[in-house]
Amino acid sequence: MRTKTGCENISPHRRIFWFIPLIVILTSILGLILRGRRKSLTTTLQPILLDEVSPGSPSPAAEDDLTLIEGIGPKVSAVLHASGITHFHQLAASSPAELKRILLAAGNRLSDPTTWPEQAALAASGNWEGLKALQSSLKGGRRIG
Repeated sequence: MRTKTGCENISPHRRIFWFIPLIVILTSILGLILRGRRKSLTTTLQPILLDEVSPGSPSPAAEDDLTLIEGIGPKVSAVLHASGITHFHQLAASSPAELKRILLAAGNRLSDPTTWPEQAALAASGNWEGLKALQSSLKGGRRIG
């Protein structure tokens, strides 16, 4: 004859009540984990402040057409203008990492600004032939091969 361990006397309906606290604890932990992930995904990036024009300085010249740079379209140009980059020399002075932060803050994750400062330096100096030669080796602003 088998000895009883104590579980045989508990009805099957009561056995399930042992799992309810476990389920509640596990769902609470899962909720905390997901809430932490949601907060990290929705944190906003700090705005990047660029040099402002002082009141005593002359008014800025007409804005450059940044869409002449391979990889910059009208939407990206608008994002750069909103962040204060309106001239080729400003774009040439910016680092690719800084440009990537500006784009990410605007929700653009696809653009690759790696070659934009190099192209902008050529455009700012008026070296249009050099710019065309560089752009012939690019596709969407990225180096080919």
